Amino acid sequence: MDANDLTLASYERHLRIKRRSPRTIQGYREALGQLIAHHDGADLTEMTRAEVEALYLPKRSSGQVRRHVRIRGGCRRGGHVGGCSGGRDGPGR
Repeated sequence: MDANDLTLASYERHLRIKRRSPRTIQGYREALGQLIAHHDGADLTEMTRAEVEALYLPKRSSGQVRRHVRIRGGCRRGGHVGGCSGGRDGPGR
């Protein structure tokens, strides 16, 4: 058993304790397996945030991010997600 196997087993125990569904645990395990494979078997505990983000976060221009927020129906204000008040699209759009 290598370091990643131990890390994954520990993380799965943590997820079971948090009462995550078996499908959620399986999905997380598959995603972490892809991350390990993408970085040629590198130790998960030694990866940097930038290495993880390079695989999972697409590069977007600020215009694409603004468009995504508008399509999703709003922005974050006051600790909740909802429509922005005002603006050219009107409240909640």
